[in-house]
Amino acid sequence: MNAASLGHQYLTAKSFSKTEGYFGGARYRGSKRNPAESLLPKTNDQPRHASLPASETVSDRPTTVSDQVESSEATFERSISDPTALNVTYKPQKGYQPLYEEGETEPEPYALVSILSKRRGSRPGNDRLSSRVRKFYKDQDELIDSLEQIHKHHIDHEPIDDTKLARQKRHIDWLVKATVVCNCTLLIAKIVAAIFSKSLSIISSVVDSAVDSASACLLLWAVHTIKKRDKYTYPGGRTRLEPIIIVILSVVMISASVQVIYESVETLMSDVKAFKNNGTTGLPNIDMGPVPITVMCVTIVVKATLSFLCFQIANPTMRALANDHLNDVFSNAIALACGIVAAKAVSGTIKAKQVVVVDPSGAIFISLYIIFCWLKQLRSQVRNLSGYAAEPEFLQKITWLTLHHSELIEKIDTVRAFHFGTQFLVDVEIILPETMSLKQAHDIGASLQESLENLPEVEIAYVHLDYAVDPLKY
Repeated sequence: MNAASLGHQYLTAKSFSKTEGYFGGARYRGSKRNPAESLLPKTNDQPRHASLPASETVSDRPTTVSDQVESSEATFERSISDPTALNVTYKPQKGYQPLYEEGETEPEPYALVSILSKRRGSRPGNDRLSSRVRKFYKDQDELIDSLEQIHKHHIDHEPIDDTKLARQKRHIDWLVKATVVCNCTLLIAKIVAAIFSKSLSIISSVVDSAVDSASACLLLWAVHTIKKRDKYTYPGGRTRLEPIIIVILSVVMISASVQVIYESVETLMSDVKAFKNNGTTGLPNIDMGPVPITVMCVTIVVKATLSFLCFQIANPTMRALANDHLNDVFSNAIALACGIVAAKAVSGTIKAKQVVVVDPSGAIFISLYIIFCWLKQLRSQVRNLSGYAAEPEFLQKITWLTLHHSELIEKIDTVRAFHFGTQFLVDVEIILPETMSLKQAHDIGASLQESLENLPEVEIAYVHLDYAVDPLKY
């Protein structure tokens, strides 16, 4: 028998193995059998890991090469007299660790113990791996940990330790309120510094602080409003209110930064024109005295401290807030440096008067940086409001929870999730036995919907029940 025929039989056995029982091999709508099942001869029920007699064809055997391909090497021997006979010999690979002791039942490939066995962890040889491989194993371990947590809390219904979550929530609330108070206080102080210094770099920093303060206050109002959900007035929740506010603030911030750039370009052209006429008349009177310098230094220290504290909490909101504080440290430091250099050039400490153009140039650079940061926010929020699909890692969590929700679920037909405001809308379709009672099917669907909506990332979940799989359309 040629190699092509052997490969076809191997693929046939692999394609219809029990390891794909939840995702393939279902009966199609409008037919009593899966069309692909006609390719396979009828067999009696056999144990999954029964012995492999050479007289059976590969398609009839319950055990496939895919069951052990990760842990063993397979050797194929074809009988010359009987081309339908195939002997498969497995040789364990070096370092193979079985998941179960001798005499115990091998766990299913989608069981929790099988998934946990894939965890890489810390090993002596990790240092010799490339950075991309290490990142792959790190992401894989994080996914396995998240699946384990979902299994414990939403499938095994183990009690959740609320002490750590409550402490983290208190810290988050404190940092958000501290951010609002600091932004408002620093805004007033920077307005005074801008009046004293007359520096365009300081003015561009004031614009950034003004929008930061407005955004913090509006987001606090949005979070408070979202919590007061009226299921009759807003059946789908109000989580989309927060991204809408961010979109509006992004437009306002970009417009204000464009205005600062316009003023800075006019000042820059005026300075260049004055230097061409070999005079110093018309140069801005920049005065970086003790008050502006003190205000800007205090701003940098406060923002750096808040950024450090926010980075200590493993939370997406805190990570975004920490990055915002870090951006403020960067922009305020540039504004302070440009203002001091320009003031020294005007006062004559720096002999080259042309250095005064550093102030409007710094204002232009800071404004462009602010526009770039807010454009990223605008793009992200508009994309999410448009219903952008969830990340594959989140879909894997939904699939895992659905797969292990009930033993009566035969297959999973559809898993969808897309952004719905700050959270996700989830759509799942499961296949149940055709002869199941309506009461039992409803209980499975309702409990699955409740389990999905208990996930912190899910706003609304829809569960559809069916008895057959619709054929794929390409």
